[in-house]
Amino acid sequence: MAQVLVSGGAGYVGAVLCRELLARGHRVRALDLLLYGAAPLSGLLCEPGFSLVAGDTRDPRALAEALDGATAGVHLGELVGDPACAANEALARQINGAATRRVIEAAAASGIRRFVYTSSCSVYGAAVGVVDEASPTAPLSPQARLKLAAEAALLARARPGFEPVVLRLASLFGLAPRPRFDLLVNQLAARAAAGRRVDVLGGAWRPFVHVRDAARAIADALEAPGPRVAGRVFNVGADAQNHTLRGVGEAILRVVPEARLVPRVLTPDPRSYRVSFVRLAEALGFRPTDDLEAGVRELVAAVRSGRLGDYTAPCFHNQEALADPAVQRRLRRPLGASEPLAPELAR
Repeated sequence: MAQVLVSGGAGYVGAVLCRELLARGHRVRALDLLLYGAAPLSGLLCEPGFSLVAGDTRDPRALAEALDGATAGVHLGELVGDPACAANEALARQINGAATRRVIEAAAASGIRRFVYTSSCSVYGAAVGVVDEASPTAPLSPQARLKLAAEAALLARARPGFEPVVLRLASLFGLAPRPRFDLLVNQLAARAAAGRRVDVLGGAWRPFVHVRDAARAIADALEAPGPRVAGRVFNVGADAQNHTLRGVGEAILRVVPEARLVPRVLTPDPRSYRVSFVRLAEALGFRPTDDLEAGVRELVAAVRSGRLGDYTAPCFHNQEALADPAVQRRLRRPLGASEPLAPELAR
């Protein structure tokens, strides 16, 4: 058992990870600014092994409170998504850049032993053939460049007693306590479920992994023996889940045969990469359990049931949510300010 700090614990991956760690018997403390609301953690607030620090990774006091007594850490607390980071690049440099470096330094100085940073396979940019952890990186977006810089900052702190691990997640999909419909698979599955057209975007390659499998991989990396993971970089996903963007549309069509696929030419996106996940499978025996079609089925069922409400609402889209005046006020609030959450942030 460990006391695990999960920064960004109310987010898309974080809320799933908190539940995974509690189910494995760990104690969990989430640190989250709650930009998108506290609802993803509402079912955990009465759990005896769970605690929440509603604070900002940019705030040394909140960070110190969250780290107190922690023996392991996972850093998810960043602005997420290429569009959100590109539209808020100065803020991304503050949070994903400077604040992430401070989190790493504070964790290394606090007595935490195992520290996992969630990076992204997008650091590979545009690549010919299959890439692995030893392949050159070529980040093409502000988010990917900040991820790669954070990887280097973390791995440079490796020493006896502090074991950093970098996990480069494949493109995520699937339902979570904090739903997101700005992710490619989730958005297209929702459009198909709602009877709207599904835009088929072309032949570029991406790897995919279900959010539950990503959370399992993070938990496995926290629990693994040090010699297997310390100071290492791992891609998280499965070789069989490398798909072209056209293939994603075809997978949706197999689940929703009546879906209307429409070829569409968008602003050219140079990113294209197929990724090998052999290293993680060999080190930890990790195998994802949910494939793309399984994720599409659950998304379609959830949208059609109506229990998620309007999937186009800004709260399900990071870039649009960040434009909300209430969210902007929260981001500009003086660090350490203790006024209660606004009602719209506690939804």
